[in-house]
Amino acid sequence: MSFWTNVSLVRPGPPPRLSVGALLHFVERIAKTGVVSDPAIRTFQVKCGRRIDADHRDTSNETEVMPGMFQIGEYDWDIKLKGSSEVQAMRSQLLTDTQLVYRAYVGFDFGSLDQSITELLRTNHEDGTPNLVLGDVAVQVDVLTASSLDTMPVHVGWIGVGFGGQGYLHPWRPADVLSRVAKLPPLRAVEACCRDAFPVPTPSMGRRIKDLWYRRYRRKAIEILGDYWPYSDSIPSDWAWAIGES
Repeated sequence: MSFWTNVSLVRPGPPPRLSVGALLHFVERIAKTGVVSDPAIRTFQVKCGRRIDADHRDTSNETEVMPGMFQIGEYDWDIKLKGSSEVQAMRSQLLTDTQLVYRAYVGFDFGSLDQSITELLRTNHEDGTPNLVLGDVAVQVDVLTASSLDTMPVHVGWIGVGFGGQGYLHPWRPADVLSRVAKLPPLRAVEACCRDAFPVPTPSMGRRIKDLWYRRYRRKAIEILGDYWPYSDSIPSDWAWAIGES
């Protein structure tokens, strides 16, 4: 059986309004941090809508084609560009596009994560062969989740920068991943870029009810995820790393 792990930097709490142009500008800033070996965007897919958090339906869906058998599908994207030349040809038009984003997937070339990062975040079996090899880099506007192989996915945010690959964490724990993330300047630069582009506002009196709901929801998530939500203060008030194994 093939496993997939995604280590994502996720913005917690209610999401900001996000236009197509702002999304592209954000992804280009991420590319300049040095986290990818090739900054060319290969996939730019957007479904437009009034708000990101209009519902909890993610970009993939399952259709039962016969009893017990399902076909995986995805959105009929409003914008669907494949290949760096196609994205580059539309760049000027995309940057001035004020349509609001409902869901999006923007990815770089397969295995584009800088090799030095891949090596530091690699886990190995006892015989030394690779277990987890992260390589893909993508920015997503979606129902972003955290999970271990033993838990159901828990929604943790709407906007994130993800680093994915085949395998799973064992023998590491989530805290081991975070300790290595802290040593990597490109990933620290990604953190700074995310916090500058989409800062998480300080709770205000007008948001009291929503904030209380959010904290109750997050506490429930922590109970489910255990150390797969590895934060001592329990509820991050800013962009935070989340791990999803599937």
